[in-house]
Amino acid sequence: MGRTKMEPNKIPGSETDFKRKFRQSILGWSEAYEPSRGSGTGYPDVQVLLSGVLIPVEAKVAKLDQGVIRSRDIRPAQIGWHYRLMKAGGKSSFVFGVLERKLWSAYVFPVCEQNFERLMSWRDGFDVNIMRVWDWKDPRNVASLID
Repeated sequence: MGRTKMEPNKIPGSETDFKRKFRQSILGWSEAYEPSRGSGTGYPDVQVLLSGVLIPVEAKVAKLDQGVIRSRDIRPAQIGWHYRLMKAGGKSSFVFGVLERKLWSAYVFPVCEQNFERLMSWRDGFDVNIMRVWDWKDPRNVASLID
């Protein structure tokens, strides 16, 4: 498999639209962030409050290609940010939004020691069978961000 960056025009949907849809599905508190001068590089897009714990979530648009989730891009700074948080004992996730026939599907990839190597090899894609499917209608699914 090639290690080239996915062309953005080959993956439908905008990250802004996906983040909005994702945040609307969370019944509790969430907040979206955009980088600004002076902020840490790689800082995640969304924060979700789960049982009093703040969970950083990186939202990405992707496509489903023969059972593999392929993201447009994951920047080294984003991987580094999640790595440093994981090493400090924190929990975080990537959530990949796939737009097909005007409907969003979402797939959760919790960041942890056992699957960090997979995140480092993101250009190869993520096997959909190792991902957690986000249930838009079940507010309890927010726990899947870290479990």
